[in-house]
Amino acid sequence: MKKRKLLYLIVICYLIPINADAQWIQTNGPLGGTCRSLAVSNSILYAGVDSFGVFISTNNGSNWSQTSLNNRSIYSLAVSGTNIFAGSGSYLGYPYDYGVYLSTNNGQNWALIFETFTVYSLAASGSNIIAGTSAGIYISTNSGQYWQYVYIFELMHSAAISGSYIFAGTAYDGVLISTNNGQNWIQTSLNNKDVLSLAVNGSNIFAGTNEGIYKSTNNGTSWVFVSLNDLSVYSLAVSGSNIYAGTNKGVYLNGTQIGLNKQSVYSLALNSNKIIAGTSGYGIFSSANNGLNWTQTGLTLQNVGALTVNGNNIFAGTNGWTGVYLSTNDGQSWVFNSLDTTQVVLSLVSNNSYIFAGNMGGGVYRSSNNGQNWNHTSLSPGGVWALAASGSNIYAGTYNGIYASTNNGSNWYHDGLNSIFVLSIAAISSYTFAGTLDNGIYKSTNNGLTWIQTSLNNQTVYALAINGINVFAGTQNHGIFRSTDNGQSWTQTALNNKSVISLAISGTNIIAGTYSYGVFLSTNNGHDWIQKNEGLLDVCVRILCLSSNFIFAGTYGHSVWKRSLADLISVGRISSSIPDKYSLLQNYPNPFNPITNIKFEISKSGDVKLVIYNILGCEVAMLVNEKLKPGTYEADWDASGYTSGIYFYKLRTNEYSETKKMVLIK
Repeated sequence: MKKRKLLYLIVICYLIPINADAQWIQTNGPLGGTCRSLAVSNSILYAGVDSFGVFISTNNGSNWSQTSLNNRSIYSLAVSGTNIFAGSGSYLGYPYDYGVYLSTNNGQNWALIFETFTVYSLAASGSNIIAGTSAGIYISTNSGQYWQYVYIFELMHSAAISGSYIFAGTAYDGVLISTNNGQNWIQTSLNNKDVLSLAVNGSNIFAGTNEGIYKSTNNGTSWVFVSLNDLSVYSLAVSGSNIYAGTNKGVYLNGTQIGLNKQSVYSLALNSNKIIAGTSGYGIFSSANNGLNWTQTGLTLQNVGALTVNGNNIFAGTNGWTGVYLSTNDGQSWVFNSLDTTQVVLSLVSNNSYIFAGNMGGGVYRSSNNGQNWNHTSLSPGGVWALAASGSNIYAGTYNGIYASTNNGSNWYHDGLNSIFVLSIAAISSYTFAGTLDNGIYKSTNNGLTWIQTSLNNQTVYALAINGINVFAGTQNHGIFRSTDNGQSWTQTALNNKSVISLAISGTNIIAGTYSYGVFLSTNNGHDWIQKNEGLLDVCVRILCLSSNFIFAGTYGHSVWKRSLADLISVGRISSSIPDKYSLLQNYPNPFNPITNIKFEISKSGDVKLVIYNILGCEVAMLVNEKLKPGTYEADWDASGYTSGIYFYKLRTNEYSETKKMVLIK
């Protein structure tokens, strides 16, 4: 009965569909990335992808090839005649060459024609181009040869050109309009919305906002609400009487959902009889029948249940009978790593010069040359769910207890946990902990020869992690428990109603991967938790691991994701007491070099942004951009890559805004 219960969970997690109508196929695209922008020119489809640059397809997305603009985050694309314009920006804070790129030969070559800040939106008509950047709006009237700064300090999410009218969709002030190439701007009556997308069809102007779609038939003089009043409309495409909307809950046609209901759709394009949709983190999809059925393009999907790091090498074990993959460049690209593809890889661990892989039915394999070749060890029971290394000892958790090896897998001995299903193992010094199905946690003080059951004795424990004197246990449906006395007693943390199936430790930070709620972070030993998804909605995070400056998440159905560790832990909640008002404190130290700390207080739950600007008012860093609960928080800014001078930091919520000055001296 116990095995049936666990296998039921595996099937649920393993078979979760992105869309009930979808049939998924593996293609030759990148392993990850958010498709921010799509454009069509002469039947060629262009896709702008976070961190991977611009891809092109000549067959409506069945196959993709990466262009020479291959190491940028592309937020926007626009086409005018034979000119393809690409607006680039930062990815997770990394310093790339921001600005506008131009290709005149279908993406074979690109030139940086305007070096500026992150370009969130582009629109082109003839020789006129409008670029919305993190520093304001720029206009070119000669195909990008010369640019004029026409509107200061307004984040423009979207742009559209209709005849002599230029429309700008802004983050806070709705839709602006200019009739003289951006020299002057007038705010339309749609003046209090976050306008995420714009589309023009004849005399009709459509605006996608964070509260649905609005329409104007008189060049923005007046607006009427159309539909989707409870959705964020990230992208719009119009064809005749059909209005396609990409939202935070899939694609809609004339107000009716037509597919990809689990996705955030940031970009849409129409090409002959197909709809192309670019999503957040899940790649690019196409439909030839108005969204009734979808075929995935541009992304390789895998069920990744195991990750481990050995030097600069990252290994990913898949649960889809596709073996082990290797990345040597922080997950930018992956190659098949030769382990028998008939195996389902449940666990991976590195120890000294060896990589060990635990399989569903094949026991433990070992490689001594970074996965080029694998040899079967003498351990071959059915199913190795967990692997751990401590010193010269290797532990393997199976359906029938724990096996241990003291000679790198050449020989194994069986411990006393007979008939116990072991799901997780953690070892430090003389202590070894085993998380089990239904029987909680067992502890050994003699390298697994004998075991005793701890007081946490009635839980299914999927994940274990040790940080100093703290032992953390991720359980099914009951969140995370913590012990400070080597497992003698356990206390349930504030993350108490989720299934936590993976854990990682970075300094004083605990990172938890959940069954269907993404990733959570605690900076105070589990007392408080902050959800840190930013694109990982509804993703089952099976495994977490740290490498270099990144955290990697192995997921079911969506391969490997990565995130800058500094970005993930940039904000920490240091007090859960509810302040009586919002406040932004002076940074400390000030002046500073190169790191400073910023504290702020939030009195109500809501969206919070903490942004760094330079002396010109241009955004240089986004420290916080998420929904926070009431409390006191702190965030560090590492200005190692910035020049000395005066900077400003601004805290913004729906009800409060304050800016303070700080000085960087090197």
